[in-house]
Amino acid sequence: MTEATTELVVVPPVQGEADVLVDAQALDISGPETMGLAIEVREGVKALIAEIESAFRPHIQRANALHKGLCAELNARNAGPRAALGIIDGKIGDYEMARRQAEERERWALVDAQAREAAERREAEAQAAAVISPQQAEDIRAMPLDTFVAPTTSVKRTASASKGVAVSVSYAAELTDLRVLAEYAVGHPNLLALLIGPNQAGLDALVKQLGESFDIPGVRRVPKAPVVRSTRGAR
Repeated sequence: MTEATTELVVVPPVQGEADVLVDAQALDISGPETMGLAIEVREGVKALIAEIESAFRPHIQRANALHKGLCAELNARNAGPRAALGIIDGKIGDYEMARRQAEERERWALVDAQAREAAERREAEAQAAAVISPQQAEDIRAMPLDTFVAPTTSVKRTASASKGVAVSVSYAAELTDLRVLAEYAVGHPNLLALLIGPNQAGLDALVKQLGESFDIPGVRRVPKAPVVRSTRGAR
C-alpha cells in the first residue's frame, strides 16, 4: 500500500446553522397552532441536518476508505506474529496451570496427612486417658482435630522461574443449580440483587407482548421517553 498523506478538511458553515439551537429553545408549545409551528420548525431543522451531513459525507467516505485499507494491511501484516504470540502464551499458560495444580495437590495431600496424624494422636491420648477415666477419654475424642495438629512446614508456593512474563489466573462463577442459588439468595436479602439480577430483556419483552395486561409482582410497567418521527410523505 502506498504511503498516504492526510490534510485538514474545512467545511464552511451552512446557512441557519448558528441560529437553530436558539430557535428551538424559544419554542413554546401550548396548543394546536404552536404545535403546528413546532412541526414546521422541526422539518426545517431536519433539512438543515441533511444539508450539513451532505457537506461532510464525501470527506468522511474518503477517510473511511483510507482507514479501512490501513486496518486491512495492518491485520494482514500482524496475522503471523499474533498467531505466534497466541501459541507461545498458550504454552506458557498451560505450563503455569500445571505447576499450580501440582502445588495444590501437594497442599491438599499435606492437609489430609495432617488430619490423619491428628486423628491418630487424639485417639492415642484418648486411649491413654481411658485407663484413668472413660469419660475423660470421650471428652478427648470430642475435641476438634485442630487441637492435635502438629506444627509443620506448609507447601511453599513458588513463582514462575522465567523472568519477563507474569502469568495471572482469574476465576469465573459457573451456575450449577439455579434453584439452590435462588434459595440462598432469598435467605440473604443483602445479596439478593447481586446473586439474582432481573432479566431486563425478558421483562421488557413481556411488557411489549402483554401490554396493559402485564401484571407481575415486584415489577411495574413504566413508559419510556417518547419517540418523535416524521409522518409527512410516509406511506
